[in-house]
Amino acid sequence: MQAVRLNIFDILEPLSWVEENLLRGSGYEHGKIRIYAAAMQLDQKKLAEFLKEEYGVGGCSIKEGFMDYNAKGISLRKWKENTEEKHNWNEAAKSVKRLIGIDRYLTENEKTEIKKLQKKHKGTLPLPNARMQYA
Repeated sequence: MQAVRLNIFDILEPLSWVEENLLRGSGYEHGKIRIYAAAMQLDQKKLAEFLKEEYGVGGCSIKEGFMDYNAKGISLRKWKENTEEKHNWNEAAKSVKRLIGIDRYLTENEKTEIKKLQKKHKGTLPLPNARMQYA
């Protein structure tokens, strides 16, 4: 039997279902890094516009259901309970900023990658455009 590693933040600040799925990023390569860079430089309203462009229109299977995203926001559906949660992009931006604020958005590997990019760009990452690649 494998030991379960408990994170104290899971007890003190449990994540909502939408927050758990925002941790996946946009689904595009380096999407979470672009989202992090944008969140660090934009206010919530502009971050919402950025997220709308970064995610685009699409969807993916997630634990317990399916996640759709389009111009209106993110929709999460649970198959077993036959329930749906809808979140506009402003709500998603607020959640991303909260996740960054409590240091839960990036993995250790992503933090290392950001540090390398910051060093290469001499500090703050350039404000990204949706789906751009950092050189």
